[in-house]
Amino acid sequence: MQVDFGYRFDRDLALHKQAVAVRTRLAEFYAGEIRSSQAVSRIEFYPVSRVGKSGSEVFYCDIWVPGVGFPRRHIAKFQDCKRTAEEYRAALDARHAQLCSEVSHFLDEDADLGLIVYDLARARNHREFRGVFLDTDVPDEFCANALSAGLKDVGRFPNDQAPRRTVHEDFKDYIERRTNPIGKLQALAKARVDWHPLSSAATEILAALSEINARADHVVLPHLVHGDLHARNLMVDAENAHSTELIDFDWVHYGHPAKDLVLMEATLKYMLLPELVQKRLGKQGSLSMEAVAEFEDVLAANCFDLPDPSVLQSRMADLLKDGNGGTTLEAPILRTYRCLVSIRTAAKKVLHDYCGRVGGTAGAEREYMTALFMVTIGLFGFQETERFWALAGLHRLVSEVSTQ
Repeated sequence: MQVDFGYRFDRDLALHKQAVAVRTRLAEFYAGEIRSSQAVSRIEFYPVSRVGKSGSEVFYCDIWVPGVGFPRRHIAKFQDCKRTAEEYRAALDARHAQLCSEVSHFLDEDADLGLIVYDLARARNHREFRGVFLDTDVPDEFCANALSAGLKDVGRFPNDQAPRRTVHEDFKDYIERRTNPIGKLQALAKARVDWHPLSSAATEILAALSEINARADHVVLPHLVHGDLHARNLMVDAENAHSTELIDFDWVHYGHPAKDLVLMEATLKYMLLPELVQKRLGKQGSLSMEAVAEFEDVLAANCFDLPDPSVLQSRMADLLKDGNGGTTLEAPILRTYRCLVSIRTAAKKVLHDYCGRVGGTAGAEREYMTALFMVTIGLFGFQETERFWALAGLHRLVSEVSTQ
């Protein structure tokens, strides 16, 4: 059997060969599992570029069998044994809820390296949703439908046996990150007087966060949470928007059911929308802060009942013209908006059901906005986040999440 890596693990040839040997051995263990039902002639690994420094190596993994002219497609991840075992256990929880398809794992204790493999049987001709969203040849409807399909079971699995925590405790891992989002907001809040609009916004955001953290009576009924559901971890069949797979389950836990939904919204608005705008206008392209503020106002004021895209289009018409009076910026905003409609449609059902179970909370809309506020603060520390846009979004949410 042949194992191919389209990747150089180390500049030093000897170290590269050593890395290939260890990973080939793990791939052969996986092939041995497959061989119990079918022969394997070749395994090919192609690297997947990822954001951040997770310490893991992610690959597309194609399995070839004799006499068949097409591979079976998977996602494979190499990382240390401890994290591999933890992710596998978490993936089994997701599989129990049918959020995850077949998953296998193998450990090489001597090399402290593990392999976890996710089958992509449902999204056969798979693409990351990130690539789909940024591909201007793909219709907006396809993007929106893919999100509807990918999110249809998200936030729908309560677990009464998991411990209940306050909102502050539940979102702690999102906010208290190594990227130090709170520290960045505090630095803005202390900025000199000629930065007053930014420092004032940061001060109000931090005050709203303190108020949320003080709500000891607001206890979360835990639901199964993917934990890292952004556009790279949603795989879509390029020919069928309704065939999707979730991958990368190492953040799976039990917590607030809106977490995955708001993370997808926030990463679309503050990471992918800026990238899509730059594809239209070039590296220097951006929305004006007036356009960002107007967009956020529509989203905050209407929550689960977002108006038809034509209403947004009319309301923002003058703000979406480029320097030559054209409407180049309209397409990225409308694509994002249609995707957010899909996210919030899914969230409406999830959170109305949630509020019906827990009672005594501030309502489904407040639950969603609070979760969005907390997760967006967490993203504020990432360099991939368009921070001025995120600051505008957070500032607009203050009035939605505060009881003062």
